[in-house]
Amino acid sequence: MEVDSSATPKPAVVNLSAIASGSAPSEKAEPEIDFTPLAQMINSLYSGNYQAFFKALAKVENNFLIQDRYLYEHRRWYVKEMRCRAYAQLLQSYKIVSLQSIAQSFGVSVDWLDRDLAPFIASQRLPCTIDRVKGVVETRVADDKNKQYEIGRLLFSRTRVLTMKQIQRCRQAG
Repeated sequence: MEVDSSATPKPAVVNLSAIASGSAPSEKAEPEIDFTPLAQMINSLYSGNYQAFFKALAKVENNFLIQDRYLYEHRRWYVKEMRCRAYAQLLQSYKIVSLQSIAQSFGVSVDWLDRDLAPFIASQRLPCTIDRVKGVVETRVADDKNKQYEIGRLLFSRTRVLTMKQIQRCRQAG
């Protein structure tokens, strides 16, 4: 028996005409996929219809994330991130908003909303605080904005001082 010692494998014979005509034995028809829940999720988030967004997100999880072997492991992360995105989108428009109003917008109870928002707020993913006594969520201006405002105030103050000094020099010279 003769053994081939080369590291290069011998090429396999492939019938290209069978592949091109679609009659290859290993070719399977792809199942029809309905992307309606995904489109509904994106459109409802874009239009601010958060109750429809939550329903569509649940359908996306059931129809796509749970069914796909690669996405299955990431489904909880994806759903959590999409909920955080929706909360951030709603809260960016308000300084103070009632928990009841947010709960109605999302179609959930106030208690569930409080439990769902808390980890995002604690990890500083959402710049806000929950006041359960008043029943409101208060948003905070991001620290970057505060730094920009402070820099602006300092520049304005320095410009004003320099302008006043220049005016005094002009008066003394004239």
